[in-house]
This record gives sequence, C-alpha cells and structure tokens, in this order.
Amino acid sequence: MKKAKLETVPVRMYTVPEVAQMARVTDRTIRNHIRLGLLHPRRLGRSVRIAEVDLLAYLSR
Repeated sequence: MKKAKLETVPVRMYTVPEVAQMARVTDRTIRNHIRLGLLHPRRLGRSVRIAEVDLLAYLSR
C-alpha cells in the first residue's frame, strides 16, 4: 500500500519587533500581550516567533 505524500505549506513567522512595528506599539506591549494570552507565539529554541495567521487574528481585534 502506498503512503500519501503530505505537502507542507511554509508559514511566515515574525519576530516580536516586526509585530510591534506592524501593530504600531512597543516590543514590551507585544510581550505583555503574549503573557496575557492575546497573542500566541511559537518558540524556536530561545527565540519567539509569531505565525502570520496569529498576527492577522491579533491585528483584526
């Protein structure tokens, strides 16, 4: 039986400073919103990244 190939779609990830610039707030505000659960980051090692889909949901609030 053959296994189906799974295709992955690349996800654009943004850093905290990039998100802060797009939202026109400070880095600290973004970090506070992450802590409060308003923004859902992905952790890549020690770095924090925000997926584009999460960023768009955050900006639409």
